[in-house]
Amino acid sequence: MAEMILSRKIKSRAVALIVCIFILLFSSVLHATPLSQNGQLRVSGLQLVNECGGPVQLRGVSSHGLQWYGLASCMDYCCISASALDHLAYNVGIDVFRIAVYVESDGYKSNPSGFTSQVNNIVQMCEERGIYALIDWHILADGNPNTNIEYARTFWESMATAHKDRRNVIYEICNEPNGVSWGQVVTYANDIIPRIRAIDPDAVIVVGTPNWSQLGWDVVNNPLSYSNIMYAFHFYAATHGTNMLTDYITHIPIFVSEWAATEATGGGGTNYTRADEYINIMGGNNAAGVTLSWAAWSWSEAPETSGMLNVGACDSGQWSSYKQAGTYVTGKVQNPPDNFSACVIATNTPTPDPLTPGPTQTINPADLLLDSMTDGDYITNICTFWYTYDDSNDCNDKNCTINPNGNSQVVPWSKDHWEDLGLPVQTFYMQAPGRAGAGDYAARMTGVVTTTFLYGFAGMGFPLTEPEGPVNISTATGISFWCKSNETRDFRLKINSPQAFGGALDEDMYGYVFTATSSWQQVTVDFSSLLFSQEGWGDTSVTKTQALSAVDTIQWQTEGQTGAPYNFDLWVDDVILMNAPQALKNIAAAGCVPPTNTPTWDPAVPTYTHTPTPAYEMRVNCGGPQYTDGEGKVWYADQAYAAGSWGYDGGGGVADNTGVPVSGTTDDTLYQTERWGSPSYRFTVPNGTYQVTLRFAEMYFTSANQRRFSVTAEGTAAVSNLDLVATVGARAAYDVTVIVTVSDGRLDITSSAAVDGALFNAIQITAYSAPVNTPTAAPSNTSTRTVTRTATRTSTRTATRTVTRTVTRTATRTATPTATQTRTPASSSTHTPVNTATFTRTATRTATRTNTPLPTETNTPAATLTFTRTATGTFTPSFTATSTNTPASTFTATPTGTATITPSDDTATVTPSITATFTA
Repeated sequence: MAEMILSRKIKSRAVALIVCIFILLFSSVLHATPLSQNGQLRVSGLQLVNECGGPVQLRGVSSHGLQWYGLASCMDYCCISASALDHLAYNVGIDVFRIAVYVESDGYKSNPSGFTSQVNNIVQMCEERGIYALIDWHILADGNPNTNIEYARTFWESMATAHKDRRNVIYEICNEPNGVSWGQVVTYANDIIPRIRAIDPDAVIVVGTPNWSQLGWDVVNNPLSYSNIMYAFHFYAATHGTNMLTDYITHIPIFVSEWAATEATGGGGTNYTRADEYINIMGGNNAAGVTLSWAAWSWSEAPETSGMLNVGACDSGQWSSYKQAGTYVTGKVQNPPDNFSACVIATNTPTPDPLTPGPTQTINPADLLLDSMTDGDYITNICTFWYTYDDSNDCNDKNCTINPNGNSQVVPWSKDHWEDLGLPVQTFYMQAPGRAGAGDYAARMTGVVTTTFLYGFAGMGFPLTEPEGPVNISTATGISFWCKSNETRDFRLKINSPQAFGGALDEDMYGYVFTATSSWQQVTVDFSSLLFSQEGWGDTSVTKTQALSAVDTIQWQTEGQTGAPYNFDLWVDDVILMNAPQALKNIAAAGCVPPTNTPTWDPAVPTYTHTPTPAYEMRVNCGGPQYTDGEGKVWYADQAYAAGSWGYDGGGGVADNTGVPVSGTTDDTLYQTERWGSPSYRFTVPNGTYQVTLRFAEMYFTSANQRRFSVTAEGTAAVSNLDLVATVGARAAYDVTVIVTVSDGRLDITSSAAVDGALFNAIQITAYSAPVNTPTAAPSNTSTRTVTRTATRTSTRTATRTVTRTVTRTATRTATPTATQTRTPASSSTHTPVNTATFTRTATRTATRTNTPLPTETNTPAATLTFTRTATGTFTPSFTATSTNTPASTFTATPTGTATITPSDDTATVTPSITATFTA
């Protein structure tokens, strides 16, 4: 029977192969994307051209400010999610997505590393969908691009470094210079462009022009001398005549990086007739005979007329819920369809080997290796102890009764989680293999982040002294470490300095957002860099020097809520403090008492061994016989599901590739057999939390896009649209681990496929029961180091420290090249610590929504902090709060609100104000 099934499989795959060849021969544009058809772009004369020299017109959309509608704003208006870009790329058919990085207005300056990471993620998502990413340094309120030149240098050098090997990136170095001459823009360009070119010599660079990017004869007569340069033009059809473009189209290469059919403010009336005229000109009907690429403003729920989406579309993922602007723009993207000239682009598919050891590292004498993890214990080289933490003690409601705890979970379990279960707290444990391969260890945390607590999080770290206290490392210049993850995901290195923030554990600590991938890579954090920064939501009066003078702990924490609930898996190895203070070096030189393998018991201070004995274990060799791996663990032979047991349900058959080597693993056998055809697996288990590890390898196809599939475990996405060849290469191991909760007595794993069929090579399921530890008395005259952590380390963004913004748009634009405009998103915040603090925000939002985040947090045994906010639509709430600074002080904020909307031709203003009074 097995031979018949295998024979059928071979025949069916042979037919499939013939069909694929036929399709490739006679339909070369199948699955073609703008990127795959055009490759690296460049400028030839007045025309943007592809890698083969053919003319290119890119058509797409621009985001609004990332701080309001971006990837990291999913708790408010998340308009740039993966599903949003799926819709834009696959349904609308955009060629380019513009990423608007505001400098001011709560933008990049408020959190450089956070915005850098957000842009990098969006660029990657664009590349994965085969579209171009136009990175926009959104000069607006700042007017003169030289105003924030230090921030610009840091941003563009980091962008060029991150994307120098990508062919889908275009740099727009200043959005709308205003109130400045072309000479001042040239000064800025001559500073920034060489920095980019030194790192990324090939990318196209778009330069903003004076008077809100409306070109001008000064630009024409004094062009920049670099290659692959284009000049930005922006128009708003209800304000600007077409001659503002046609006057210059025969003189310089132009990229229309922002436009709308509205007035110059982005709001007001529309002129679709003139917008059509502009579209016609950009399509090639002009004196130069060139096509101009464009990005329409704005893919957002912004209440202004140019916002393309209805309110609520981003939160609900209803991406076709267009306002008039959205319907018009998407129609212009789709009609006429793209007509790119033929260009065969060579592609390279990297095949990383996650088990390949990293290179040997040399430690500079001035530096200190805080922990190499090689010894496999939880003690650092400075005699402190690793731990994990999560949001177990954070809740959303006023009295902490509706959701008494957050339920993000980290493994090894946190102190809070052990205590919530009424169990003894266990120590952290290292896992193998570390960066050096077999015999090496690394710190690892896995788990799931949820939104039961508003700002769900989990992390791991260690203090700089035991017991915890401030340590001065202000002479240190940075920190480096190696890391990897099961998938590309952002995390944040945090340098916690509660004493610098008046003892607050929940403050906006300095840190650095980094991206971990499936291969080991070194991350180096320069403390002097702008990217080592606060996130911008809390007390920003503490300087870096002050923070580094009182460091408590170093932590690695999950970053953001995008896609929550989501699983994470982070490994960290070889942590080095650069130019470390001598005091820490002395501690490391003196050595530490190693942990004993046989714990002893002091009745006053009990200690426990970590005993990860699962209450339930199941390992399945999918499509294969029973197998015992190198660690002596048994993988059961595959079987069909029967009620009350476990097994597969459905699926087309099995395949056996015994003898074919598999990279990235020492257990080839587990990847050489498979069950294919999108089967499901069901396991009868006790209710509880389980760790599910799925093992995959593509043993049949050798090129990308021949198989793409998705798998969920108990409704939790394990992989989505996974293409194994594109991800790790053919005949390479790829493992994914998720944590799920079962409440109906059965753990279900289901699969589906977009191309061919899903497959499984092996499945492992484990659940941890209550560890049974029987401490035994062991009288001894020798001292034994015992540790019981008693402090909860939570890093919680609380709504009590709300940085608000003022967004005011006042615009005057005329239909001549000398027209002026002022669009001023700005941020104001006044805080007087002793008496009053006033925060004012003016925003053009007309949406009606009610948000009631109600976090409660306790910072001292006798202090309670309660925050309540109710917001509806555009509103004018007034908050009054009084706090008496005594050992048993209580701070309570009670909101009251009214809504005021004052219509006018150019400005819609909503003014919330917050007044807080503190009485010492």
